[in-house]
Amino acid sequence: MDNPQGPDRMLVTGPQSGTAMKTAITGVRTLTDDIRTGRVTIDRETGARLLAALRGQRDEAAGWLTRAQALTSAIPLGTNDVGMAMADKFRRRADSDDTSFVVVLRSYVEALDGAVEAVSFAIKAYQDTDQERADLMQTADS
Repeated sequence: MDNPQGPDRMLVTGPQSGTAMKTAITGVRTLTDDIRTGRVTIDRETGARLLAALRGQRDEAAGWLTRAQALTSAIPLGTNDVGMAMADKFRRRADSDDTSFVVVLRSYVEALDGAVEAVSFAIKAYQDTDQERADLMQTADS
């Protein structure tokens, strides 16, 4: 999958190794925390571009998650002991612990959902603050 880098695209555009995905998740959560604590404010135009990128990435990751969840179903490798054991092994690897593919993707989608919510809030907060300041200026001019 291509990996265009630019101001309007998220750096991670496809399923990566667990380390890369954890880094992406950490980055998204850091942005979310910075917005929620007021360390980052976002104007409407910048926020709209960021929201579009986050939503696009979230939708793409949700698609990966849907496809990845198919890995958790039993793979038909035969009814003998070896085939059944291998099918169970693959199923457990897909969704068994904090580093499994499905769990990491689910965490990424959830982090992106949180970021979309935080950016939407930040845009509104910026607009409210901007309006309050405009009102104060009009009051001062009167």
